[in-house]
Amino acid sequence: MEHLEYKGYKGSIEYSKEDNCFCGKVQGMGNEALILYEGSTINELQKDFKEGIDSYLEGCKADGTEPVKPFARPCISGNRSQSNTREIDISTCFYRSLA
Repeated sequence: MEHLEYKGYKGSIEYSKEDNCFCGKVQGMGNEALILYEGSTINELQKDFKEGIDSYLEGCKADGTEPVKPFARPCISGNRSQSNTREIDISTCFYRSLA
C-alpha cells in the first residue's frame, strides 16, 4: 500500500520511530486545509484518515464553505511535453517514509 484513498482524497503513509506509530497527511490540500492522522496499526491509521476527511467535509458543510477539492492544484513534478504543457505524474505527489 503506497497511500490511502477515500472520497477522492489521498494521504501519505509514514512511520514515526520516535512515536512508534503510523502517521500521515492528506495530500493536495495546499495551504487551505491540513488533515493529519495516526494509528498504532494500519487499520487504525485508515480509520483515523477516513474520520479526518469526514470531519473536514462536515465542518465545511456546517460553515457553508466549499471544501478543497482533492488535487485541485497540479503537482510540481512531471515532464514538459512538446506543446510546452506539464504532464503530471500523480505518483510523485505521494511519499512514504518507513525509516
